[in-house]
Amino acid sequence: MEISREDLDPWHRALADLADVRDWNRLWGPDGDVLVLRDRVAAATGWVPMPPGPVIDDRQRSWGFDTPRGTVVDVHPQSVLVRLKQAWVARDVSNEQEFVEAVGVALPRWDRLVAAGAAVLGEEPSQAEPDLEDTRKLAVWHSPGAEIRLACKAPLHYDEELPGITFALTVEASNR
Repeated sequence: MEISREDLDPWHRALADLADVRDWNRLWGPDGDVLVLRDRVAAATGWVPMPPGPVIDDRQRSWGFDTPRGTVVDVHPQSVLVRLKQAWVARDVSNEQEFVEAVGVALPRWDRLVAAGAAVLGEEPSQAEPDLEDTRKLAVWHSPGAEIRLACKAPLHYDEELPGITFALTVEASNR
């Protein structure tokens, strides 16, 4: 089993980048021309669009951006996925004992991330009931036009098909 000992600074920077967006409604739009999405998001956030690949085709539905704090995000018409290299906490978990150890590492780290999110986003999150089978914990902050979601992805018990624990930070369009 491998345990990540990475610091949480990239997560704190990512949360601060998301807190800078005061009205997510300005980012969202219809699924369609990805160049319109790129321009709309850049204008609303000041995030820098990544250079395009060699070909932009009709199937492309998202665009990558660099934020002022160095966070990389993929923006879709109704969602944002934050890409963090340290998303995993434990991987290659091979038995129940290692799984228990991994959870012991993940849960205090989870608590620190939730506290950081509350400090940066200015409110305590709702501790939502996870809506996916592999999501162990879910914290949700509400912002105009969006829900900022921090998820801990892990099975409730050791599962050789899901041999690890990861965190995910996303933004989903909302009517709030």
